[in-house]
Amino acid sequence: MKKIVFICLSALIIFASCNTTKVEESEKIVQTTGRKLQLNQIVQEKSWIEKSIKDFEPFIETNIKYPYFEKIPLLNNYIENSILNYYDSFYTMAKNDWEEMNHQRKDLNSSSSDLPPFDYIINFEVFENDKYISVLIDSYNFCGGAHGNTNLTSYTYSKESKDLEDIHQITNLSYIEISDICREQLCQTLMNQDDVNFSEIKSMIFDGTEPFPSNFKTFTIDKKTVTIYFEPYAVAPYSYGIQKVIFKIK
Repeated sequence: MKKIVFICLSALIIFASCNTTKVEESEKIVQTTGRKLQLNQIVQEKSWIEKSIKDFEPFIETNIKYPYFEKIPLLNNYIENSILNYYDSFYTMAKNDWEEMNHQRKDLNSSSSDLPPFDYIINFEVFENDKYISVLIDSYNFCGGAHGNTNLTSYTYSKESKDLEDIHQITNLSYIEISDICREQLCQTLMNQDDVNFSEIKSMIFDGTEPFPSNFKTFTIDKKTVTIYFEPYAVAPYSYGIQKVIFKIK
């Protein structure tokens, strides 16, 4: 089975603004990859509304949820473009892979039943204070095999600069300082477990926390607390799950 590769492409997909004065539900059709998907909008008394897309095909079951900020089109563009284009790429390649695997399965097993559909699920969390809005997007997909794949993406918007900011800008810490914080916490968290392979975990922690911006791009800020997220395999084996490093800033 060939490995599914995910490709994030740029696109201009902007949804119409929504009424945020009361809680209600509405529906809209969105166009993507020549398909019409049902878009549900849950309007809330917050700075954002929840949008969701559900897509059901023999080869895929989709449940996508994400926030939409009526007054922050820049943030919306980043969120919507990455989610919808990522999904478009997955949809096309998942369809081809599922059909190939399904045919092979029936040929080998003489089975009349189809292969179960792949899963594609996106959830999110929003953290907001007087200075920043952070959005954490959790994407999960399962395409057969031992387990699914988890991908984390985050965006932090500054209300002052009206732009996205990285962890260095927000914390005023160097990447070496951030790396040291992460290594110390992760070593304490992961290397004290009974079943730990000391050398393997230490190597993964140090590799995944090298002082490069790409290693600390997924983070959120809530009041004065910063949380850095590491996907499975980034700093520990898959069985250890998502790892977090949490610290306060001045």
